[in-house]
Amino acid sequence: MAAVGGKGVISVLSNLLPARSGALADAGAGGDFAKARKLHLELFPVCKGMFIETNPIPIKTAMMLGPGHRRARLPMCEMAEENKAVLEAAEEARRVAASGELKINREGAKSAKYQNVDRMTGLTGSEA
Repeated sequence: MAAVGGKGVISVLSNLLPARSGALADAGAGGDFAKARKLHLELFPVCKGMFIETNPIPIKTAMMLGPGHRRARLPMCEMAEENKAVLEAAEEARRVAASGELKINREGAKSAKYQNVDRMTGLTGSEA
């Protein structure tokens, strides 16, 4: 959005990846759109996973998947079982994004190792 004049960020993803989300916002605000695009492509599968059910259920569930996880408290409820596999794939994408391991070639294709994450989250090359 910064490329078209947007200012500021409202980010669910920053709860899981604060440093990477901040780097993306900083790159866009600073006009480094090549870096912003790279970070966006790395984070997009995780972002999609945050909206597979009504907010804030996915973000709360994702945060419970990590170390020191806790049970959801009211008024929250547990995520539907069929969506947990999708969110777990998004969590794997978060770990990859946090590590900086994701490699994207010039055509936007990811290495085979991460194509399963795309399949589980529904991300395709045309959406990235």
